Amino acid sequence: MEITIKDVSKNYGQLIALSSVSFSVRQNELLSIIGPSGSGKTTLLKVLAEIEKPSNGIVYYPENLSGRKILVFQEYLLFPHMTIYENVVFGLKAAKMDKQYIKRQVLEYLDIFKIGDKRNSYPGELSGGQKQRAVIARAMVLEPSLLLLDEPFANLDKRLKMETAVFIKDIQQKLKTTIVCVTHDLDEAYTISDRLGILIDGKLLQISKPEDLFINPVSEATAEFFGSINQIPANLFPALNLSVEDDPSDIFIRPEAFRMERVKGGEGVVLDYSYTLGAVEYLIDYKGTPIRVKTLDADFEKGELVELNLSSRFLSSRKGWKEEKEAL
Repeated sequence: MEITIKDVSKNYGQLIALSSVSFSVRQNELLSIIGPSGSGKTTLLKVLAEIEKPSNGIVYYPENLSGRKILVFQEYLLFPHMTIYENVVFGLKAAKMDKQYIKRQVLEYLDIFKIGDKRNSYPGELSGGQKQRAVIARAMVLEPSLLLLDEPFANLDKRLKMETAVFIKDIQQKLKTTIVCVTHDLDEAYTISDRLGILIDGKLLQISKPEDLFINPVSEATAEFFGSINQIPANLFPALNLSVEDDPSDIFIRPEAFRMERVKGGEGVVLDYSYTLGAVEYLIDYKGTPIRVKTLDADFEKGELVELNLSSRFLSSRKGWKEEKEAL
């Protein structure tokens, strides 16, 4: 039971927010769409929620899709004058359900989201993470067929953001809820997603398992979204033990794929280095070609001779990228 988005475009006058976007949302999966601000992420959610109509294209929902589609924006939007219980029960009361059922349902979800002890507290008395869990509990207690999250953890600090993301992923798997989440945070997206899509300038560049986006990007734009890449010309293939059958195109390799070692008479020279979070990035002159290498080893100095080894898991050819771009 998939939701299918086919050739969806959305224009606001001369502004193109979405351009021929096509993908599917699988039942019970958590799919994230990542991209910079202004890439069309929120517009896509509004189209999925049927708040906005696409200018072109269509969204196919299964005929047997039960329940509602709920869009949760990044602002907490809890009623400050209501307790957490009253906030979470609000939607069920509006649905005029049985009172005893409502009470059991709300108390169960408050416990699932680990805020049962806060049911008589007001939003101002909760931490940021507890507020965010209350917001999502209020949506999920309605048992939506599709939950749409717009930057759900944007208001949290990094540590709390990751803790909350892991928690929500666990709840999603337990309750088997279909979720589409948009974000600009790579760590967050990798933590929670079954599949991950890259949306830039209204165009969906690639959608696949998170690890495949990093290792097997289908385009240079997708590859660069995850950080710097090295362009290796064909004349260096023998020195790096690369063999690409019948394809003289340059190869693109991530800095993380290289391993460096000191070798007397090595082909590479350390030109410079800089510290990044959790690693050191070196700039190597390798037989006249600049190559960036990212490693945990911080012992190399400028001017040292080194040799490079790499893993083929991080290879992609320019020819392959061009073919994929034309196919899209």
